[in-house]
Amino acid sequence: MLFLFFILLFFSSKEIISAQTNSTIIINQVRGTECCDVGNIKSLKLQIESAIKLQLPTTFSLRYDVLKNKDFTNLIKKYQNNKLIEIGSFLEITPELAKDAGVIYSGSTSNWYEAQYVYLIGYDQEEREKIIDTYMELFKKTFDFFPKTNTAWMIDSASLNLLKTKYHINVQQITREQMGVDSYTLYGGPVHYPYYPSKQWAMIPSNDNDSLIIVRQTITDPVYNYGDKTSSFTSQPNDYIRRKAKFDYFQHLFLQAHSQINNQDTFSLIGLENSMPTEIQDEFLNQLKFVKKWQSEKTEHQVLTASEFAESFKSKNPKNKDVLVYSGQDQENPNEKAWWITTPKYQIRIRLSGKELFISDLRFYDEDFTDPYNNSSAKKMGWWIVPFIIDGSRYGFNDQSQNFDFLFNDSLVKTKNTTLEPTRILLTKNINSDDLLVNEINNEIVFSLKNSIIAKLDRESFSITKNFIDQTQNKLLENIKKDNLWEIKEVDEKNDLKKYIFSKKNQENLIENARIRHYPILFPELSEHKISLEKTYIYKNNVYAVANRNPVRLVLFPKDEYGYPISINSKPNISSEPEVEKVEIKTQSGQNGMVFLDFISSKPISSKIRIEKDGWEENLNIYFAPDCKRNIEYCLKHPKQSIWYMRSFFGDKIRELKKKMEERAL
Repeated sequence: MLFLFFILLFFSSKEIISAQTNSTIIINQVRGTECCDVGNIKSLKLQIESAIKLQLPTTFSLRYDVLKNKDFTNLIKKYQNNKLIEIGSFLEITPELAKDAGVIYSGSTSNWYEAQYVYLIGYDQEEREKIIDTYMELFKKTFDFFPKTNTAWMIDSASLNLLKTKYHINVQQITREQMGVDSYTLYGGPVHYPYYPSKQWAMIPSNDNDSLIIVRQTITDPVYNYGDKTSSFTSQPNDYIRRKAKFDYFQHLFLQAHSQINNQDTFSLIGLENSMPTEIQDEFLNQLKFVKKWQSEKTEHQVLTASEFAESFKSKNPKNKDVLVYSGQDQENPNEKAWWITTPKYQIRIRLSGKELFISDLRFYDEDFTDPYNNSSAKKMGWWIVPFIIDGSRYGFNDQSQNFDFLFNDSLVKTKNTTLEPTRILLTKNINSDDLLVNEINNEIVFSLKNSIIAKLDRESFSITKNFIDQTQNKLLENIKKDNLWEIKEVDEKNDLKKYIFSKKNQENLIENARIRHYPILFPELSEHKISLEKTYIYKNNVYAVANRNPVRLVLFPKDEYGYPISINSKPNISSEPEVEKVEIKTQSGQNGMVFLDFISSKPISSKIRIEKDGWEENLNIYFAPDCKRNIEYCLKHPKQSIWYMRSFFGDKIRELKKKMEERAL
């Protein structure tokens, strides 16, 4: 009888250890008062006190200017011994951190957020180490310990390894999947779940459980974040409020993240910067109350600090789980669904839209792939793009335009009335959500209709009923296809399914060479490529202005042969006849390469403008009107110039109306 008792105890204990868990972590980023998106101490106090009142373990990542500010540190020290509060680091580089580290800082209050200034990838390797050591020295001096959790939206692998080995960081938070938001792009990495990163590149998963753990900022919408350029399909209140979404959208994303395919642990991460305005802080507080209610419903609903989660993750996941699924559907339309399937070898996106089931994104992972910033620094933007076979958000089906100015979701419903059609591999047509079954069977993800299997996906390969025909059909991709750098091989499979595995050439510096040869696709850093006479253009914001009141503003968009923005090494040459009193050439944007050209005159004149840059040129006329509102008599005597005033007036109104319409559309 005693023997039977121990047998039952063994199996019940084993079941507890392997039971499904639903984990949520909260990481708030704390900024001080030194330039660069100034943080609010009242918001920080509200976040800390709310976490304690609701009994929600929370991690606070502190920027360097927080450590230098006694008002902030005194507040934090007041609560640092509370077990609910974890204090981590936030390696967002400010002028003072650079100065204290003996590193030159070239940013300004207008461009501080660019990857070349705000993150370690913008500095050389020696400077990165100085910055990290300087930050950690002050953190230790302030709190008498080193942090276990670090936040940096992008971070190079060498710095990450230093944080792990020298300072014993066990959690690194990077930002979500995004294209071009805040000057940095992360595209093609594991979408939702925590993972062990490769030592060569944090975007590539590894089975090395000696590494720290990567977690990704916010809960992303599995259906609509893909290809989105509005940054509005996530659980962060400042994101979804941007398009007038309500609190029920957060509830939808949160509960969906914790309602995944059978026997799979679920995960969510929420948080907010203390630099966000009051109304956003209030919305976040509502999120915390909702999370508390969720936590109280079941014992397996866990809310943990980041480092507590890391310990739990490592004990339960000595290696990355072979196959993970992050799926979801439209908040109102169940026939708009998406599944992200991630394994240590590849990631695939399967989409149900317009009654079609198809593959719209396919990338493979190799631990030999290297971070582009391991041995070089960012020039303007930061770019992490994982090599792909299909990218249905950046490359349209049969699109020959080579146009980089758009991104679009892979919804066939949303693109139905446009000329855009996402690249995809069709699996089946004319189905509804209710017709489709998705299950995990023997560590395989199986998509089926009644008794027929459509697709099976395991750790190493995927199997589908269709021939895997290269349907990219995009002019820009032709050269990379010819290089045959990475490919899919067909192997035999039973039950009418065709099985495919990934392979690559055994070539040294494979991805580095590919990034150089195919920079628009894999590493589109704004660099000094040759200006295109055909693709470069001037955007005429307003060619009519009121003299002595506002400037004429033109915007130069320098482009290369692919239509991608480039960095220019010198200002364009500008002449005017008659000569305009003042011409201001603004600093080039690091995000899209645009250059603002402002023309200023205190007197009513018409001038012919010539703009020239490296063989490209444009000629146009600009007009400075009299202020007819203040000087009616002058305008009555100069009817031609009065027309300029009317055109300036109505132009301003039209731009204002257009802006309001765009805000409503969000």
